Amino acid sequence: MSGDGPEGVAGSARPRAFVTELGLPARELLWTLVREAKRGDPLAPVTVAVPTPYAGLALRRDLARHHGLVNVGFVALARIAELVGAPALAAAGRVPLTAIRRVEAVHAVLHADPGPFAAVADHRGTEIGLAATFADLRRAPDSALTTLAARGGHAAAVATLYTRYVDATRDGYDEEDLAHAAAHGIAHGAGLDELGTVIAFLPRRRSPAEAGLLAALATRG
Repeated sequence: MSGDGPEGVAGSARPRAFVTELGLPARELLWTLVREAKRGDPLAPVTVAVPTPYAGLALRRDLARHHGLVNVGFVALARIAELVGAPALAAAGRVPLTAIRRVEAVHAVLHADPGPFAAVADHRGTEIGLAATFADLRRAPDSALTTLAARGGHAAAVATLYTRYVDATRDGYDEEDLAHAAAHGIAHGAGLDELGTVIAFLPRRRSPAEAGLLAALATRG
């Protein structure tokens, strides 16, 4: 994605990115992009994907205080994924993968075949550590699991346990599943009327699924 300024952003078929200083310059560029996205229609929906809820609250206050723009929403990218992706996953019979279910799944796969973790399988810290590792692997590229398995020893055992964990939780869905489902839905037009133009403000490091979601949004204009 590339771009040198806000000119021509509205209606552009290709994704664009802008780099500016943090603070006031970033906010002013955001409001310029929001106005461009509205194309002269003050009620046209615009969604700003914010890095944190606190950033969204601060931006909403700044917008109300200085700019008076309406129908602008501030939500995290994960919330966009939930709004668009959750209905399709629920229709497929899948349920949210809660924190408790994740820990239960880790416990089940670990005790079914602990491998080199047999001596510490009953330690609560082992399950907590594996759950954290599995969460990181969910956001990592597929190549990360291959690399882990190739190292052998405990690393390979973690890769094996993770594969079993994924199989054990296929009836549920997590944040990555939501992002995948949302990207697929947006590619077919779902949620576009409600979201309007989506602007990612100060995006953080993205998982593969989140990158796919942003790509789908950008492709749809």
